[in-house]
Amino acid sequence: MCSSHRKAMHHLRQFVPDRQPDSELALSILAQVDRNPEIYQMELSRRLNRDPVAINSAVRNLHASGFIRKINDKSDNRVKRLVLTKKGSALTGSMKSGENKILLQLISKWGRNRVNLFLRNLEDLNEFLKRQSNNI
Repeated sequence: MCSSHRKAMHHLRQFVPDRQPDSELALSILAQVDRNPEIYQMELSRRLNRDPVAINSAVRNLHASGFIRKINDKSDNRVKRLVLTKKGSALTGSMKSGENKILLQLISKWGRNRVNLFLRNLEDLNEFLKRQSNNI
C-alpha cells in the first residue's frame, strides 16, 4: 500500500486546504464513504474511532475541496449523508488500483493462501487494537 498510498496522499494534498494537516483521516473518510454511500458523520466517527469534531473538520474540508457532497437524509433533514463526487470517486479508484497492484504482487510472491492468511491476521489485529482502545 506504500506507493499507492503516497500517490493518493500527494494527490489529496493538492486539493485539501493547508489548515487540514490530517490527510490520512481524509483518505480514511473517502474510503469509508466509497464503501458506504450515504453514510452520516456520526457513523464515520464510530467506524474510524475518531472524535466527531475531527471528522466534522475533515468532512468540511473534503466538501469544500469537491471530493464529497452532502445530501439531506430522507427522514430527518438535520442529518446530512455523504456521497463521493466524481473527483472523490476518481481518487478512491486510484487508491483501489494501487492496492490491487500490491495484492497481485504479494500473491505472485507468497501465493494466494498466504496472502489470505496475512489479510485475516491484519483484520484480527485491527479488531484487537480496537477493543484495547475501547478499554482505555
